Amino acid sequence: MLLTLVMTAATAQSNHTAKARPAGKPAAQVQKKGTAVKTNAKPVAKTKAAAAMQNAMKPQPYTILGKAINIKDGQKVYLATIENHRQKRVDSATVRNGAFTFKGKTPPVPLSRFLVTGMGYNTVNADFFLEPGTIRASLTGGKRADHITGTRHNNIYVHYKDTSNLIVSQMVEQYTLMGSSSSTPDQKNAARLRGDSLKQRYTEYACEFTRRNTDNMVGIFLLSEYYRQFPIDDLKVILNRMKKYKSLALIKTVQKYYDNAVKTQPGHMLVDLDMLTLEDEASKLSQTAGQGQPLLLYLWSGSIPASSSEVIPLKRLKRNYGQRGVQFASLCLDADTAIINKSLRRTNPDWPQFKVAEGQQQHVMNAYNLSDLPYIILFDAQGRIAARGLRRNALEEKLKTLISQTNETD
Repeated sequence: MLLTLVMTAATAQSNHTAKARPAGKPAAQVQKKGTAVKTNAKPVAKTKAAAAMQNAMKPQPYTILGKAINIKDGQKVYLATIENHRQKRVDSATVRNGAFTFKGKTPPVPLSRFLVTGMGYNTVNADFFLEPGTIRASLTGGKRADHITGTRHNNIYVHYKDTSNLIVSQMVEQYTLMGSSSSTPDQKNAARLRGDSLKQRYTEYACEFTRRNTDNMVGIFLLSEYYRQFPIDDLKVILNRMKKYKSLALIKTVQKYYDNAVKTQPGHMLVDLDMLTLEDEASKLSQTAGQGQPLLLYLWSGSIPASSSEVIPLKRLKRNYGQRGVQFASLCLDADTAIINKSLRRTNPDWPQFKVAEGQQQHVMNAYNLSDLPYIILFDAQGRIAARGLRRNALEEKLKTLISQTNETD
């Protein structure tokens, strides 16, 4: 099970359960041991993978040998897990002579997932895999500087953490510059661009590391956190590589997502959506898409205001291709018209604007399997999904193709 070692300056009595900050969409719990699956098929022999999984589910002894660097003797180190989005401390050890120890048996489940959480300024969370064997932990008392090794999955995971923590540290530097009162507007904009680039690199690295570890629980854990970031074709390949783990609830969650996502890939007809104009008049996506002309639909959120760097390229495309038959529309996944109009006054897009009804944001995200905003979906003249997630040159080339295909049909 992936758990969290939590070092706090609190004393022994401060072992209350603290609320955790979710770090991405939580993964499902692992299927309970002994759950029966009804079938009319004849029993078959257990595969090596199934036997290995059953063996992993048996409680086995573990020892955590920890070094406490820059942590005073007498302070507590807590062993914690995440339950229902909340951090739960399940054991504790006292630092003595700069060291601490935990001993126990692994839970009767395959390695499960965790969420890195924070419970205050002086708290440090070091995430790791709780698995059989001797686990060696080095806690520094400083964020993103801890190392946990010694067992198979932790020896793999530490390489991911080292690189991802470095990227996060660089991101923090850039976003700090953005918020600094001594930074000029140009410096803030440059820092924002660098920060956004690092954010993209962070996700790319997580996906890259997942692809390299489809044969172990590190890859499964990372997939459960980042599966929405993968192109659908890549996800199909990864799930095929992980098919020996298909009984895990984590994989079942990803498989369910994939099965639904396939329906909104290019070539499929649009999934209709209820929309509202900014004057609160009812409309539908099918009344805008599939009306004999290609449509570029720009999805965004008022809580993540569209910047000029995003909208200006779309306005240029509108000038160049709007007169050639491409329709443009925006759908804001918010219901508050005041928030929407505030952002629109900055960007001033010259195409129809729509919004969702109150409480419908997640419905739209799920309907088109969106993981982030803003996002662009192209529809052909008949209302089929032509492309999704394209940017810059790739987007423009696809628009040219759509225009050519529409002219041929006419």
